[in-house]
Amino acid sequence: MLQELLQRPKKQIIIATSIVVALILIIAGVLLWANHANGKVEEAKMQEQEVPVFNPFAEARISAKAAIVKDISTGKIIYEKNPDDVLPLASLTKVLTAVTALDTMTDDDLVQISPEGLQYGNDAAFVSGSNFRLKDILKVALVSSSNTAARSIAIAGGQKIATPEQTALEAFVDRMNSVAKNIGMEKSSFKNPTGLDENNETVASNFGSARDVARLFEYTLKNYQEILESTQETSLTVRSREGYAHKAINTNNIVGTLPNIIGSKTGYTDIAGGNLAVAIDPGLNTPVVIVVLGSSKEGRFNDVETLSKATLDYFLIKQ
Repeated sequence: MLQELLQRPKKQIIIATSIVVALILIIAGVLLWANHANGKVEEAKMQEQEVPVFNPFAEARISAKAAIVKDISTGKIIYEKNPDDVLPLASLTKVLTAVTALDTMTDDDLVQISPEGLQYGNDAAFVSGSNFRLKDILKVALVSSSNTAARSIAIAGGQKIATPEQTALEAFVDRMNSVAKNIGMEKSSFKNPTGLDENNETVASNFGSARDVARLFEYTLKNYQEILESTQETSLTVRSREGYAHKAINTNNIVGTLPNIIGSKTGYTDIAGGNLAVAIDPGLNTPVVIVVLGSSKEGRFNDVETLSKATLDYFLIKQ
């Protein structure tokens, strides 16, 4: 074969040699490129593993038994801790009382402070027999968490829907449970409109989960946002038709420090511990509901502040 090659013209030999060399160089180049590309892929994978995604809730430490943070604009749960555990709701109940009242009455319907409404004391210095527009006395019920106001609202609302076999309170509480079911509060049940414990404070009355409370706040924001607006204030004054002034002090100690607060409601009994639900807007029209259940009387405020800060960091990262 070598002899045949030597016998070919010198030009053909040079061309053949050049082709062979070119093919060798091409193959070598392809192999080098493939090795380089594989190296880049492996390097990228290592970098992904070495740089974890920052989770602002990872370091959030709260004392509450259950909690949830829900982005209302997307429906996404961005933090949860035992969100479906059923726990006493205490005065978080009053948000449902307000929603049920507005579902049953009009803003200008009158609510009278009756002896029955004063059965468990007069926590807002009401004058017996005085009358309030519903939209005004709702502010007292939600801002200062007045049991007298909530009970009086329920009696007035129940009088409109009670059957002969029911008292006004029984009719209203039945309606509360129906409204809760329609909202999707699957684990909730209610025995009174205040959240007070039953049986001399030895048995809780109203129950639900953190997820249920988030659904209640979401429903309220979408349908009755105006009733939560008053809870943005540290205090306010309302007047009865007779001219009696009543000052309501907000039971939410951190209402003035939470960023872009939309609404809030506290709850506390010895059995329930400290509950708190708030709605804030960490961005432009991106409402978020934060709920803590089963904390302590002061710990609930610390818990919500912790989750509120983590929520702000979460949306900052998203941007």
